Amino acid sequence: MKTLGIIAEYNPFHPGHKYQIDKAREATNADCVIAVMSGNFVQRGEPAIADKITRAKTALVSGIDLVVELPVLYSTAGAQIFAYGGVNILDKLGADYISFGAETKDITLLQTIADYLFDEPEEYSASLKKHLAGGASFALARSLALSDCGVAQNIIEELSKPNNILGIEYLKAIRYFNSTMTPVPVPRKGAGYNDTDTDTIFASATGIRRIMSHRYEALSTANCADTEDYSKFLSSEVNLILAEEFGKTMPILPDDVSPLLSYALESNKTYAHFADSTENISNKICNLTRPFYSISYNELIDALKTKELTYSRLSRVMAHILLGITQDKIKYCADNSYPVYARILGFNDAGQQYLHEIRDNEGIPVITSVNSGIKKLPAQLIPIWESDVQATNIYNLIVKNKFNTILPDDYRMQPVINS
Repeated sequence: MKTLGIIAEYNPFHPGHKYQIDKAREATNADCVIAVMSGNFVQRGEPAIADKITRAKTALVSGIDLVVELPVLYSTAGAQIFAYGGVNILDKLGADYISFGAETKDITLLQTIADYLFDEPEEYSASLKKHLAGGASFALARSLALSDCGVAQNIIEELSKPNNILGIEYLKAIRYFNSTMTPVPVPRKGAGYNDTDTDTIFASATGIRRIMSHRYEALSTANCADTEDYSKFLSSEVNLILAEEFGKTMPILPDDVSPLLSYALESNKTYAHFADSTENISNKICNLTRPFYSISYNELIDALKTKELTYSRLSRVMAHILLGITQDKIKYCADNSYPVYARILGFNDAGQQYLHEIRDNEGIPVITSVNSGIKKLPAQLIPIWESDVQATNIYNLIVKNKFNTILPDDYRMQPVINS
């Protein structure tokens, strides 16, 4: 079977995602589309708006044939580690193509940037270190370093666009793993990645989450007359799934982690050892005057945020403190060439056929039945699995605290079968 891979969050699944799948399938004539999807915590450092099984269901009714979980050590990381984890899974599953959204369809331009950053000339590396030491954020330091090295401004500007950033990291990962996957960029339609504009049928996931949040708040207070309905931005199939869960297991919002995060913060005296953190960030957290239990998640981020310390960076730090993800765990991934397994979250007939074809694949452990699959995991992958179990347990506790609904843990969770 000819296979197409996509790395995604589907947080939630919207028409822009469907557009990408359809365009990429059309371009590749793929028989099976595999989504490597973030689990219950996403790259922005926040809990997903809906749990991973619910989001897998929405993907399977929308053109995806097989949903595989991206382990939390990768799903909550910065762009490079996020991309390397996802690409490694797709490569080891034997995907022929990888598609990603981009602000440009010029694959040659993206490949040129990716090759330059992958090769990292000494002049660029030295300049990058200089700007980072001067306090610049990584994104700004990279732009300044590229400018110092004489890279054209129009190329540097492409690195400021969210989808291009990830696309370039996917291309770097393809080189890192010597993968034969062919990249298939699909130009993004509608609102931008972080755009909250909803005056378009292709509203961003960020905008839709904002509407879901307002809708839930209004319904909770019986005052929904003037609130916008998120359903008009989603397909009827996705709406049916989310309507069943709305108010029962979702929406889960960043502030919902506040009680558990305050406990995690109180349980540590310093925070520099957590992934994405630094001594500076640790000191800023320690110097907060209010006790952690009196401040919400968003208030905490706002209190720490500066021009150099962005929301996304701080949010990832908080996620790593909450989930116990240390710099040593991320280093373990990098030192071991980003070890992965394929935890199956759901499949349809085409996905099941592909799983049958690769059942003897020795390149990656494929876990459909957890209790039997975990016994086959090599020791190298146990730390990755244990972090996933921890993340699911914490997410489930957040759902229980908000809705009094009990979700299955990773040992009791069954893949979605969509025939």
